[in-house]
Parts: sequence; C-alpha cells; structure tokens
Amino acid sequence: MVSWNGIFTMNKLLYLFSFTIFLSFFNLSCQNTEQQDKDISNISDTISNPVKQDTVLLYLDSTQIIDFLTRYPLTEEYKENIRSFYKKRNNAFAWINNYGINEYAGNFINLLNHEEMRYSNDSSFYNERLHVLYNGISEDYKIFGNDSLVAELEILLSVNLFDYANRNWRGISDEKLREAGWFIARKNLNYEDLLDSLLKSKVYLISAFDPVYPQYALLKKHLIKYNDIEKRGGWKVSFQKGIELKKGDTSSVITAIKEQLCMMGDLAVTDSTNFFNDELVSAVKKFQKRHGLKENGLIEEKTLQQLSVPVHERIKQILINMERSRWVPAEQKGEYLVVNIPDFKLFVFQNDSLEWSCNVIVGESKVTNNTVIFNDNLEYIVFSPYWNIPKNILIKETLPAIKRNPDYLSSHNMEVVDVKGKPVASSSINWSQYKNNFPYIIRQKRGK
Repeated sequence: MVSWNGIFTMNKLLYLFSFTIFLSFFNLSCQNTEQQDKDISNISDTISNPVKQDTVLLYLDSTQIIDFLTRYPLTEEYKENIRSFYKKRNNAFAWINNYGINEYAGNFINLLNHEEMRYSNDSSFYNERLHVLYNGISEDYKIFGNDSLVAELEILLSVNLFDYANRNWRGISDEKLREAGWFIARKNLNYEDLLDSLLKSKVYLISAFDPVYPQYALLKKHLIKYNDIEKRGGWKVSFQKGIELKKGDTSSVITAIKEQLCMMGDLAVTDSTNFFNDELVSAVKKFQKRHGLKENGLIEEKTLQQLSVPVHERIKQILINMERSRWVPAEQKGEYLVVNIPDFKLFVFQNDSLEWSCNVIVGESKVTNNTVIFNDNLEYIVFSPYWNIPKNILIKETLPAIKRNPDYLSSHNMEVVDVKGKPVASSSINWSQYKNNFPYIIRQKRGK
C-alpha cells in the first residue's frame, strides 16, 4: 500500500505524500537541480548553435499554423496553446533562427530521447517525423524565409514541449484528482508562459527547469536506478517468516541480504560472507529509515517484509508518487508544518529547515477512517481539546461498544452532549433504539 504525507503551512497547509522508499525530505534544500540527471548533465556544455548578435528572427505565416493543425490531428488538444503562444510572440519562431536550430531545441530532443529510453515507450508526438526534420535541418541546412519544413519543425517542437509539460509537470486531470480524494489547491500550469519563460532563461538544460516539487527530482533519480536494477534481473529474494538476525550472527540469508542492500545503495560494498558485521548493521539502519521502520539494525519480520517487495512494485510506487509531486506547488516558503501520516509524525519547518517534530495521531488507512489530504491556513492551536467522535466511527464502533458495555463511556473518558455542547446524562438515553440517527454528540473529554 502506498501511503501519504502532509504539509500544513503557517501561510498555507499542504498535504503531500509519503512512499515506502523514503527519500530524505530534510535534505531537499541541498539538492542542486543541475545534478538531477547526471546522464544528461553534459549536454549544455557543448552548444552547437550559440546565439549571435546578428541573429535574425524567423516568422510563421498564419496559414502555416492552420496547415500544421490539419496535418497533425493528434495535436488537437493543444491547438489553442499553439495559437496563443505564437500570437504573443507576433508569430516569431522560438526554436529556430537564421543560423539554425538553437540550443534549447537540441537539449529538448535529447530530453525526449532519454525519456523514451527510461520508460521504454515513445512519448512524443509524431516521433519519427520530429527526428527526420530535426536531423535533416541540423545538418548544413540553409535556412530561408517561409520554409515550410522549418515551420513544421518549429511548431512540432512547441507542441511536444506542451505535451512533455503535461506528462511531467502537470499530472492527471482535475476530475481524476478529485476521485483520488485530493483536496489541495492545485497549482496552475500555463504552457505558453512556461515555454516562454524557458526560452528567456539562462538554463539551457531543460531537465533542470522542472517546475515541480523538489521531491520529484529525487524520485526521478531513484526511478532511473530501479529501472536499471530491474533490467539486470532485480533482486530475487524471498524470506521465510520468523527469521531474526542481529550483529554477530551467521546465516546463508545474510549473504543474500548484503547483495540486495548493495544493489539498493544502502551497503557501499558487499562481500560473500554470511557474517552479520558492523557494515551490515549500518546498511540495515539506512534501509529501515527509508522505509519508515524502527532503526534498530536488526533483521526481523517488518524489515524482511520490506526487503521482499519486488523491484517492479518499488518502481510502481515511485511512479505513483512522481505523479503526486506534479500536483503541488514547486516550493514552500516561510513557516509550515508537514504531517507524515504513515510515520505518525508532525514536522515544523522554517524555509525548509527542520525546527521541531512530535508524534501525532492519524486515521486508519481504511477509507472510512483515513486522514483527509488537504491544505489550509493554520489559524489557531487548541491545547487539551475535546475530541468529537466522527459520525461514521460513532455509528460503526462507539454505539455498538456502549450497548455491549454500559461503562464504556466512563472507562474511555467520554461524555454525551447536545448540539450546543450541554452535557446529557447517559443513563437518560435508551441506547437500544439508536442505530444510524443518533441525535447527540459523543466526545472524549480533555485529557493530559
């Protein structure tokens, strides 16, 4: 089961997500976005067509946009974005000038190629035609005004950027978001403004421009890593129940665990021995921390359960949480609270620096009792509050318990009140007549 995280800000409350493969939230501010993808990081070092002072802009004919939309029907959903983007530019080209294709286009093509390699499918619009045009125009192609092939490549690059942004930075539709029970104010993503900002920036590496929550970049790095592990066959470890191992023990299982932890990056160097050494203790603690487990360095039931999860399930979890990363603002500023629901923890942040944390109580994972994912302003804090039992818990759990045990309320420090908060004697209530329409409120009294 994939679980959730939450952010509760002093200026804005924002629920995020957590995942079984826990990537250290507290180091997000130290992440350099230019190191997100080491395999692409050298692209910007060799710019084939630097911008020159005497660069001449090229312009689209309005009929070329109409012709493009007719020839490429799959781009229909972006037709207004295309028209709007070029209208704001007075129909000036964005990707090509009189010297040829600019550095942004080259980096974007590389980004699409790497995306295809990672996900093993073609993600771009009219991929073959895009590459034919790009390769043909890149090689000693003489650019001249009103060239239909150059115009075709120009618009094809723009529509693919819109679609890439939709896949990687926006996420699922608003309707599906509501179905997922996500009640956070969603960020807006204007494709035209996004492309315009990118082309005005000094960051030639488009992958460093990801306008998404920083956790997205961390997940992307782990997705690449886990995809590589899967291609190599993954880990094929299935552990028996009841195994308990500690420092100093020897077992054939230890050798397999060392190999797996080394693949995951928790153990720096593996060895073929079956001895539970200090290095393995440290590696197990790292693994336990990433998976929200007690960091005791022992190999026991819960740790073995997490070690037994196949690599393809881990990849699925990462993809789910990359999707969730697209739904939230790219950064948080000032004071805010983060509630990590599966870890039962609340964290207080000041500009991404952890100031304080404490334990919290959250709802069960089942739909009827779970903690809602939402964001809001923090207006006040109540110390030692009453707790009004939610209706669904009252009907399904509390009323049946009271009928079985007349002393249930007093033994759980609870009382009955009316809608105005005035106490009602429980002895005056005929409990047997109520199933679904209980007219009172049951609340837990203030406690220590």
